[in-house]
Amino acid sequence: MEEISKSTDPISTIDFINSCYIQFQELHSSKNLLSERNQKGLILKIGNRRSSKHYRIYTNQKNNLLRFEAEMKGDLIKDFQDLLITSSFEEYEFESKIAYQFFKYSFEIFSSLNQPSHIDWLATKIRPYQHRSALSLELAIHSHYLNQMDYKLLKEKQHLITLLRLLAYVKKLKYTTKRLTSEFRRYRFSLRDFLNYNNLTPNYYQVKKLKTFFDMVKNNFVIESFSDKHYRMLVTVPEVSVYKSEQNILMVEIWLAEELFDYLHPFLFSDVFQQKLNKHQFQVLFEIIKTYSSIHLRKEFNIAQFLENYPSVLSNQHKRQIQEYFTHYIKMLQQEGKLQDKVLDLSSNKVLQIIDLNSSHSQIAVFENIKVKFL
Repeated sequence: MEEISKSTDPISTIDFINSCYIQFQELHSSKNLLSERNQKGLILKIGNRRSSKHYRIYTNQKNNLLRFEAEMKGDLIKDFQDLLITSSFEEYEFESKIAYQFFKYSFEIFSSLNQPSHIDWLATKIRPYQHRSALSLELAIHSHYLNQMDYKLLKEKQHLITLLRLLAYVKKLKYTTKRLTSEFRRYRFSLRDFLNYNNLTPNYYQVKKLKTFFDMVKNNFVIESFSDKHYRMLVTVPEVSVYKSEQNILMVEIWLAEELFDYLHPFLFSDVFQQKLNKHQFQVLFEIIKTYSSIHLRKEFNIAQFLENYPSVLSNQHKRQIQEYFTHYIKMLQQEGKLQDKVLDLSSNKVLQIIDLNSSHSQIAVFENIKVKFL
């Protein structure tokens, strides 16, 4: 099986192959490694062709393409024998099992790399299968790949976070289902209860903000915010209404697509929005979550540019405070196991440990840590 990747990473495909070769010599000293050149570019071969597993990476210098190819045989493919005998090789089961073995072997090879360039395609495939404990699911909000658009208005950012928290909130409520174009869940809850869940005072101003939010979610907000084709094809919120009950209580009735809950969201964040946040903390946390929720393993933060484009005038004291917030929350992600230990200071091109990160580092790259337990 093979996978073709075209990367926009600043490291060239040739540098990636050379870097892999050097690191594999240190990390996989027992493996046979061979680097060859053909008319199109370099080939890195990992393992013995006569063994049960053999891996190859091809470069194409003309269009900056990489091709990842795994060859498996012997005991590794016994599971597929019955499918082949019954001529089921065109069925989804055969394809998914082959793909699973390919992704598993690829992850075994590349997970220990110091520089995860050019393997974003692999991360995209395996992120949804990361181990998640019942506790982590209970105290978390889920996110898919966010469109890296410029959310200029604070209310746009607040609406997106409110949407993620809404999905976390309603999962605990009773619901009824109905099939329209697909399966939908109908939830009913009081506006006051949802405000309390968000640690907001149920006053006129907050109620008005929530009404605006519920009007907005009907207008393809999910589809615009999430970049996956799965969401673009989904009518996520066909109907929502805010009304007064017979007891004069403001109620919400909302229909949400079943797949919003069943789909494997690849990112899981501690619900830091449970606590009271000042506006600067919210802006920093949103920027971190938006940047982290991308397909790339390498997450770049240009804090200096963030401060330059900040929606309001900042004093030097507030600028230092915002830089400290970035440092604090990035370290928090590392402590939760979501980031690797190292940081690349882009201004000096030096590698440092996250523990040594401070507010003087204004342009950095951090690297996502993916933990998958394969069978």
